[in-house]
Amino acid sequence: MDRSNEGKAASLGNLGNAYNSLGQCQCAIDFYQQSLELNRELENREGEADSLCDLGNAYASLGRQQYEMGDNEYLEQYKKAMKLYLESLPIQYEVGNQRNEANVLCGIGDIHNFFGQYEQALEFHKRDHAISCEIDDIDGKGRSLFNMALSLYNLDKQNEALLLLEKAKIIYEECELDHMVERCNDAIRNCNQIIAAERISPPPIDQPPKESAIEGSDRKKQANQPIVRNTEDDRKMNRIFYFCVGLAICFVVWKVKN
Repeated sequence: MDRSNEGKAASLGNLGNAYNSLGQCQCAIDFYQQSLELNRELENREGEADSLCDLGNAYASLGRQQYEMGDNEYLEQYKKAMKLYLESLPIQYEVGNQRNEANVLCGIGDIHNFFGQYEQALEFHKRDHAISCEIDDIDGKGRSLFNMALSLYNLDKQNEALLLLEKAKIIYEECELDHMVERCNDAIRNCNQIIAAERISPPPIDQPPKESAIEGSDRKKQANQPIVRNTEDDRKMNRIFYFCVGLAICFVVWKVKN
């Protein structure tokens, strides 16, 4: 293998990393593409797998940017990212680069999660976590725990998500990644709010709701109070009654006289 070209491919990849970290995704894609082509020329399978993964990351970042700007092209970028990840994955396994294999699994899981495919996302994040634990990658452990918790949260499994978030938080605290500790705290707070709300369950649909103490007290008071009629209606009824009585008396008197 030509060492100078191998170094050039690595340099192109590093330039891509720099542009991607600055949010200049299209520039990053250009450099990653050049790195990929050169690695394929050199038949450098490990370099090819890494370039594919880097391209996937860049297209996913571009898709996220376009989504936030309301550009519908984001769907195409995510599709490209998924295709590149799936192309990279078997090569990562073939060359035995478990750390990058875990990174690719994470990327695939993130895309599934973005599209609301939470069950699929969870499976890929579990695989990421298993590899991260096997190679004792502390960053990978924290990342995969947090991502699994996110999928579980979206699957309405807040209790399980809470346990994983607590574990991820401990790892991020040890790594002094304050921004991730804060993200864990926010997610933990959201889980606790939902769990607390679920403890106050509504009555079964086929049963009337129970009266509160105040409602029951008011109902008893109303039952014990005397019935008060409409006074205007009473007056009308009384006038009609007395008028009828008067007619009857007149009729009786007339009959007696005749």
